[in-house]
Amino acid sequence: MGEPSFKTEWGPAICMVLIELFTTGQMLLTKVVVDAGLFVFALLTYRFFLGAVLVVPLAMIFERFTIPGLYYIGLGDTSPGYAINFYNIIPIATFILAVLFR
Repeated sequence: MGEPSFKTEWGPAICMVLIELFTTGQMLLTKVVVDAGLFVFALLTYRFFLGAVLVVPLAMIFERFTIPGLYYIGLGDTSPGYAINFYNIIPIATFILAVLFR
């Protein structure tokens, strides 16, 4: 076995740092926009619309043959507090998955 490459050695850490930077930037941008006077519900509408536009093509490709009802059953069994707690686990899970799949 040879020396590990830069991507193999530092890739997981770089991915984790990038996700933290994007999350922080999104929160700061949200704060600036709300303080500038944008209506909060309009911001949420724009954010969800942009997310849907970006995710729907991927869902059409990768989730074509799955059972669609299971997602909604699971969504009904969770609370908003439970979902927010998992929001903080994203960087940790990203790092672990990056290490496992390198």
